[in-house]
Amino acid sequence: MFPQSLDINLNYTVNIAHIDEPIVGTLNNIQLTHPLLGNAIRIPIMSLTMQRKTDTWTGGVSNENSTFDWMWVDLDQQTTRVQDIGQSVPWALNYNISLSDLADWFQIHVPISRPTGHWYGTITPTQATISSMSLGFEGKVYALNRLQAGQPITYQPIHAEYTKLIG
Repeated sequence: MFPQSLDINLNYTVNIAHIDEPIVGTLNNIQLTHPLLGNAIRIPIMSLTMQRKTDTWTGGVSNENSTFDWMWVDLDQQTTRVQDIGQSVPWALNYNISLSDLADWFQIHVPISRPTGHWYGTITPTQATISSMSLGFEGKVYALNRLQAGQPITYQPIHAEYTKLIG
């Protein structure tokens, strides 16, 4: 049976460089906890921009690898069309998350390796999409299916001629 409600906790600090539009600043020490995530997500810093155009706010946060762009309409105004998804919605979030950032944010580390590629998509009140682009690891992981059984796997680190047993 699924819970009727879930607690989501989001903590962060904001530093605004200037209030004139576009609003520019940083989000610092972002921490998101949600029961479905398993671990807390910790994001150290992301650049922030926001701008109002008539009844719509647009903005985004980004670092050198990942971006989150959003659009929302004032509740007193009508919904607006979101080009990427082709439907009228009161808000939308487009994201492009690098796997290396995701591993850092979830504090997941495979020794001497680096995940590569991106997940991207759109989230609205009525739908969520996720796609991938060039997912992989720098280095080589062998017998990854053994992890499901709780068994160790073999990994060849970046620029190494030998393998390591990890689990």
